[in-house]
Amino acid sequence: MTVDEVAGQLKRDFNKEIKTLISKRPLSRMELCEELHCELPAIQAALKFLRAQGANIAELIGGKLFLHSSIERGGSLTLQAKDRGDGWTAVGFVTDNHLCNTVASTF
Repeated sequence: MTVDEVAGQLKRDFNKEIKTLISKRPLSRMELCEELHCELPAIQAALKFLRAQGANIAELIGGKLFLHSSIERGGSLTLQAKDRGDGWTAVGFVTDNHLCNTVASTF
């Protein structure tokens, strides 16, 4: 392994640790620093990366961060679309999941 590969692996693990911590309970940026033994700029960079990847990180009252899978009213969720390779991007949305209806609309 090269130094760049090892550094990339460490960064991915660091992001995964942050996701794990803030999915269990709300934590402030400083609490994350203490838990992970790192500096604030590293936490801020990781949070920016996670949000860009589509993580739904909510900032609660008091600056606490929490990762959850639901979207609150008035909230937003960023989806990272992937190219199919032919220049088109396909996106699907489930429009009704009542009684196990799995019909999806594709745009």
